[in-house]
Amino acid sequence: MRKLTKLRRSVKAISPVIATLLMIAIAVVASLVAYAWVMGWIGTNTAKSGSAIQIQSYAVSPDGKTLTVYVQNVGQGSVTFDPNAAVYVNSQGKPSIISGVSGNLLKPGQTATFTVTGLSLDITKSVVIKVVSSGGTFNQAQGVAPIANSKTPTAVDDTYTAIKNTALTINSQAGVLANDRYITSAVTPPATSTTHGTLSLQPDGSFTYTPNTDYTGDDSFTYQATDGTTTTSAATVTIHVVTARPALDSFEFAQIDAQVVNAAFTITVTAKDQYGGTYTSYTGTNTLSVSGSGTINPQAIIFASGVWTGDVTLSQTGTVTLSTTGGGKSGTSNSFTILNPPAQYTVTFFKGPNGDTISPAEGAHIYTEAQNPVSISATPALPGSGYHFDHWSATGTITFGDANSASTTATIHSDGTITANFAADVGPLNHFVFSPISSPQTAGTAITSVTITAVDINGNTVTSYASSTTLTETDGGSGGTVTQSPVTFANGVWSGPLTLTKSGSGVTITATTGSITGTSGSFTVNAAGVSKFAFSSIGTQTAGTAFSITITAQDTYGNTVTSYTGNPTLTCSAGTGTISPTSSGNFVSGTKTVSVTITKSGSATITATDGSITGTSGSFTVNPGALASFSFNTIGTQTRSTAFSITITALDANGNTVTSYSSTNTLSASNGVTINPTSTGAFSNGVWTGSVTLTSSSSRSSMTISTTGQSITGTSNSFKLN
Repeated sequence: MRKLTKLRRSVKAISPVIATLLMIAIAVVASLVAYAWVMGWIGTNTAKSGSAIQIQSYAVSPDGKTLTVYVQNVGQGSVTFDPNAAVYVNSQGKPSIISGVSGNLLKPGQTATFTVTGLSLDITKSVVIKVVSSGGTFNQAQGVAPIANSKTPTAVDDTYTAIKNTALTINSQAGVLANDRYITSAVTPPATSTTHGTLSLQPDGSFTYTPNTDYTGDDSFTYQATDGTTTTSAATVTIHVVTARPALDSFEFAQIDAQVVNAAFTITVTAKDQYGGTYTSYTGTNTLSVSGSGTINPQAIIFASGVWTGDVTLSQTGTVTLSTTGGGKSGTSNSFTILNPPAQYTVTFFKGPNGDTISPAEGAHIYTEAQNPVSISATPALPGSGYHFDHWSATGTITFGDANSASTTATIHSDGTITANFAADVGPLNHFVFSPISSPQTAGTAITSVTITAVDINGNTVTSYASSTTLTETDGGSGGTVTQSPVTFANGVWSGPLTLTKSGSGVTITATTGSITGTSGSFTVNAAGVSKFAFSSIGTQTAGTAFSITITAQDTYGNTVTSYTGNPTLTCSAGTGTISPTSSGNFVSGTKTVSVTITKSGSATITATDGSITGTSGSFTVNPGALASFSFNTIGTQTRSTAFSITITALDANGNTVTSYSSTNTLSASNGVTINPTSTGAFSNGVWTGSVTLTSSSSRSSMTISTTGQSITGTSNSFKLN
């Protein structure tokens, strides 16, 4: 709370002559004071030295076409006016109708009314008014429209598309009221009906239109809407009657006014076809986003009958636009302002000289020097028709329509320029705000000049905040890290570079301390250069049987480098075995899936190499293939009837021991030689070793031993039998 500077005027111990002169001086100063009143809002006026006229108040009609100015002669002589250029509006001279005076002559103390018609003023913008007398003296007043929305009911033009020889039925959700502002129902019957078809319009805005047989082209009707009190001007509904069925073309937002941060407000988004009509068939789910560093909730909307109407909230003040994307199409709203909520301050109005008055009456408004609208209420009620200073004081509340300013000066009245300075009281820490971060950024490369501000609920910087704050990569960057985290604030602000490790689109950074958070706007982070290759997990495989592997080109942080299109070589570690193919083929978007075959069983890894860039898979097992043959150890010269040892191994097609083989084989000898035993014992881990004896009536210069199991046969090398 701040107090007005109290004017202290002392008349003790001064002569009656001096006192009289002082009162005259005060009266002269008071004659130069001016106040302006527009649409229930007032602002202080300024006047050139010597001016004898004062703008007491002025008003603008709701349609902005008529301006009424009330002017009083506060001097001691009469003032005449030239009616052809008595009022200047925004620097343009305007003829006026003067009433309340005779012969355009304004005598001392009289008030004249100047009425200017045929204007086209925007009541949401400021207007500068000058009233000029024949002598060239003038007063100037500046009025500023309130920040609050006007709530004037408005019917907005619509467009629909109908198919030739087919009735068009539009429900209330997509009806003519969907994009209207501050209305409750349509006025039926419509102001005009259609020319090339029949129309049935309902109070809720739904309607059915049936085009005349075989008609194609445009048809239209007009309608009015109401808020229950005021009826709008007529809006035009255009219907395109076409032969080709419409398709989704874009999305359109209804006009959005200034809103308050973190306060829900209603928006309407309409799907449009290529003819500009409402695409009532659209029922898709769209994304919803906001420009700048703030966030919007919700971020997904579901259409019905081509329209979505619902409440949204925005987290950051400033001038923004909304965007939506769905069905391969997009749309963007008008630019509008998000304001901080009002902030209240209590002040005391001290008594001044007898007769001093602040006008107009209690409950009206004044302006700060920055033109922020403020309202005044007082306890006890102020006497008279205004804030009258007559040896009393009262306490009032000033409500700022926008608390963006950390310090604001409000002019309460101009006699001696009594002013009050209000320093916005900063509340407790509510959230963090990030400066905008551009796209794209690169993983591992610092984002320069990021500023994070600790703010209260109204967006004021909490300068007392000086704590350590955790930063995390979130949303599209979830799982990544911010290498500088945590950071320590000073005077409620931290600024510096930030380095992220996770690439992706829709990446955000979130600042957290306890339960307080704040998230940056989304941006894109690209991967750094290729540093390594990563393999998908490889399970147990079979020698000689093809299997798929996926290789990914990655940067140091494990991000996929989508720009990599190389063709690395492939090698395997499975003993003396081979891998085919020996190269992966060219990568696409940083990855490659290839079918490979390894010949050697056992524990294996696969390595991809492209110059200095390498990467090795995890270790995996390669099992032998199916039984394909039997092999013998090398047998040297043997002696008849003398036992010797042989070893037989079960093999797959690539020469790997089939360790799962455990059957019993038959044994036989060539060239009429008898072998004992004639069968092996059971194989163990694919191998049998045993003692055999060969008998014959005579020696053999060359012979072999054979074995058979599971229809597979194997034969030893040729050897001599003595």
